[in-house]
Amino acid sequence: MLALVGRGLSKAELADHLDIGPGTVKSHVRNLLTKLGARDRVHLVIAAYDAGLATPARRHPDAAPGRCERYAHAPHNP
Repeated sequence: MLALVGRGLSKAELADHLDIGPGTVKSHVRNLLTKLGARDRVHLVIAAYDAGLATPARRHPDAAPGRCERYAHAPHNP
């Protein structure tokens, strides 16, 4: 769960990826926050990076400047 949160997945994306309900995702995220003493999801992302569970996304060759591979085809509004 921490690795997926570290990748920046939303609650809906986490639920879909893990085939669980959004309420279950919320419980797992809340448990991670408590166990790690994190204030919010940003701190969970930092913890995932520190633990080596997350790494920066690669830049897609077609991505707009400053955008990573994950968002290469998302609308870009500078």
